[in-house]
Amino acid sequence: MSDTMSQILPHLGAALVIASLLLSLIRRLTEPGPLHIAVFVIAFVACLVPLLEYSISHYARVLTGDLAITSLIWLGFISIK
Repeated sequence: MSDTMSQILPHLGAALVIASLLLSLIRRLTEPGPLHIAVFVIAFVACLVPLLEYSISHYARVLTGDLAITSLIWLGFISIK
């Protein structure tokens, strides 16, 4: 179980970073509404879907590295706001 989590958690973190960046951009450009939730969910899921061989979250993880668990929690709370 912990081996599976150690493989999945970094990809979820990278997807969360990308979705949070898009969400902050959308928040600056539009008024609050259901569009924000839709953009976040679509971006998060799209980052986890594999393209040819790897997902976008894998490429982001290669460029940025793994996040600490506190960073994941912080990004989660910021995204909910």
